[in-house]
Amino acid sequence: MLLTEPMVTCIALYASFVYALLYLTLEVFPIVFEEIRGWSPVVRSLPFLGMFVGVLLGTVINVANQPRYARISDAANGKPVPEGRLAPMAIGGILFAIGLFWFGWTAATGITWLAPVFATVFIGAGFNVVFNQCINYLVDTYGLYAASATSANTFLRSVLAAGFPLVAHPMFHNLGSKVCKVLVDIIENMCA
Repeated sequence: MLLTEPMVTCIALYASFVYALLYLTLEVFPIVFEEIRGWSPVVRSLPFLGMFVGVLLGTVINVANQPRYARISDAANGKPVPEGRLAPMAIGGILFAIGLFWFGWTAATGITWLAPVFATVFIGAGFNVVFNQCINYLVDTYGLYAASATSANTFLRSVLAAGFPLVAHPMFHNLGSKVCKVLVDIIENMCA
């Protein structure tokens, strides 16, 4: 189904990319909080709580969407309406992108630690909403064949999630201090 069903391919690619970016971000936490900020291993794991709060907020968004989706489904005579899952998926995608951008721009040592930690709330919320709505979309679309569609999604997601963390350390360490210095200078100039 991953190769023959365009909708499975598109949703699986999107969900897998978001999942892989989350795993990449999890590998970046030690770089940002231990290597750059000099926190101890125990303290550097505390920002994961921000992501946990975000996941809980994403759950609230998903649960809050259910009455809306039930109304849409009832209007379609009780049939699943996969497109009813797209609005929260778009919200989750925006939250996830905001969180990643915010985290990336505030990871430098010249910026308070609160900024990247608050960004992780957006990352967690966005990920949770996108991930759940993608699975729901596949189940609503393929009904009887939902297990096959979700397994295709799981396969691709696992492949990407296994690969992205492997490039985290080389990518961030090889960006070079020149790139980081330029970014820090830009941020300092904006704040001045």
